[in-house]
Amino acid sequence: MVLGDDLISTHAGIASNLIRNHNYNNQNNEIYLSFLDYDWPGSCHTDRISLPDFKQYDVDSSEWKVRLPKDLEDLIRVQSRRAGKNETGGYLMGCWDIKRKVVYILHTFVPTDIRGTHSKLTLGTGGWKNEIDRVQKLTSGSLRYIGDWHSHPKGSTKMSNIDVESCATTLYSEMDNNRFLCLICNNDQLSFNIISLNT
Repeated sequence: MVLGDDLISTHAGIASNLIRNHNYNNQNNEIYLSFLDYDWPGSCHTDRISLPDFKQYDVDSSEWKVRLPKDLEDLIRVQSRRAGKNETGGYLMGCWDIKRKVVYILHTFVPTDIRGTHSKLTLGTGGWKNEIDRVQKLTSGSLRYIGDWHSHPKGSTKMSNIDVESCATTLYSEMDNNRFLCLICNNDQLSFNIISLNT
């Protein structure tokens, strides 16, 4: 799509006005979307959309950071608690900011055929293909499969040898960006680990 100079100038003017009048003491996460010629030729309006609070964590043994919406973190914790003494988990979708070394977790999916015991998890793939296709279509390919999460109900959030082997196998066989994120949750804390072909 080619935009005319008049549309580019109008959007730039709106953005400049928003930046100039922004209250930098406001810590709310917001997005502004401006629309031109949406209702009729010459119409112009801007929508303000509030976003959920994000939490940021350090990745174990890495310079990377992880950011995720607080409500998504809460969902993962609830699913872990509901599984009780059995392990549970799911797929993670999001995006990698290579320049800033931040990975954004923005969606999770628990497959329909997941099987967990007190010491083992088989994640399964029931419904995963449809979900990943749905999310990628909805986000124009912006959100991708970035890793997995699973619980250690009574154990440490450190990666076990089985975790490392499983993540490395998935990285080599399924990932297209040379990185795999592993989130481990117990009742008290979360840990984040990145397996990478670049290290």
